[in-house]
Amino acid sequence: MSRELVAAKAWYHRSCYREYPRPPNKTSTVNTTGAASEEETEDLKNEAFEELLAYIRSDLLKDPRLILMVELKEMLLSFMRTKGISSEAPAKNLKRKLKTEFGEVLQPEDLLDNNKLIIIPSTLSKVHLAKECLELTKQLEKKSSSSDAKIKEAGLSTCEAVRNHKIESHWPPKPSDLCITG
Repeated sequence: MSRELVAAKAWYHRSCYREYPRPPNKTSTVNTTGAASEEETEDLKNEAFEELLAYIRSDLLKDPRLILMVELKEMLLSFMRTKGISSEAPAKNLKRKLKTEFGEVLQPEDLLDNNKLIIIPSTLSKVHLAKECLELTKQLEKKSSSSDAKIKEAGLSTCEAVRNHKIESHWPPKPSDLCITG
């Protein structure tokens, strides 16, 4: 990115503008001062992305399950960090790259309407989802019934403790009760 010229009334993407005033990263382990080093950095980014693709093929598609897009981004960033790259640019385009690589095999959906994408492998069967849903429902029922009982027991013991606690106070207070003795 060039830092020499800035248009006075230009509108910048938020991420582009954020990068402009930031001083260049001097602590980067990959030297980015020449065309050869930029190519080397791109090669390392591509290697990290290939590692993510290998993970998806070997783990996620063989043992299908729901996974958050955020988890895949974090995984890609950790692969990049191991190669000495601190940039987040490839993670930004991850959805598009996965769509290009896998097509309809991986379907990103916002299932919870909270703007967090969940990746659904097409190899995930309805039976597997139904089993998982039932297991989670059973676990939730066990936890809620045991926690409800604990809450009820705590409430009853607190109520009993309050009833048994005798406070002798006179109203209006006597002047001797207001004096602080110490």
